[in-house]
Amino acid sequence: MRIKKLSLWSAVAVLSLVASLACEKRVHAQVTETLVLGSGYNSNFGYLLNGVSYGGGGPIGPSTLNGQSLSYVYCIDIPDEVGVGATYTQNTVTLNGTAVYGHAAQGNTWANGTNLVSVPNAGAVAFLLANYAAGATTTLQQDGLQAAIWTEIYGAGGTPTTGFYIDPTSATGIQMATYLTGVGTAAVSGFVWLSPNGVGNQPIDQALVGNNPNSQSIVPEPSTFAIAGLGALGFMAYGWKRRKRS
Repeated sequence: MRIKKLSLWSAVAVLSLVASLACEKRVHAQVTETLVLGSGYNSNFGYLLNGVSYGGGGPIGPSTLNGQSLSYVYCIDIPDEVGVGATYTQNTVTLNGTAVYGHAAQGNTWANGTNLVSVPNAGAVAFLLANYAAGATTTLQQDGLQAAIWTEIYGAGGTPTTGFYIDPTSATGIQMATYLTGVGTAAVSGFVWLSPNGVGNQPIDQALVGNNPNSQSIVPEPSTFAIAGLGALGFMAYGWKRRKRS
């Protein structure tokens, strides 16, 4: 049987390849991996959100994702808290700038990534990380970078009672301002956007972002390999039939 000069075998091969690529894209968009957060993090450096004082910030370490070392892990969600020195076997990971983010307070519930939303100004957050995270080795630099990330997410121009606020004359505020000068955008796919927990309807934890330790660390599901294999067999069979006809 032929359909407009396209053999059945070639049609199967093409469709299988398309399905394989679509499946791979889906898997890479959202997967569940094991996140191990170290117990180290920076103490409170004097910031407020809507007039409320919260705890410290990133980087949290030493941390790993599926056994791969994370050079840094920064917070992208202030009102919620995440356990440190903890292992999250159901951590939702995306490469598209989405996370379980934006809850009003700790204690809300969610079910394994079903409340993924786009992190505000994720491209600017990616720019800050791409340009400054590796060089932020002192506490002041790390605090300034964390404050810059939160400024991009929660908006600039906060006051002591509204929005994200840090004293602009403080050392951290000055360091933050240097990072925000000329900030642009970068590809969000260069980073892992982390939503710890996700086991049934458990209390949510603070959303995070870290470097992508290995672009191949997010492994396709077995079904992806099966579909890809079907596509390869289809192409091989099609080539064999053409050689036989020749």
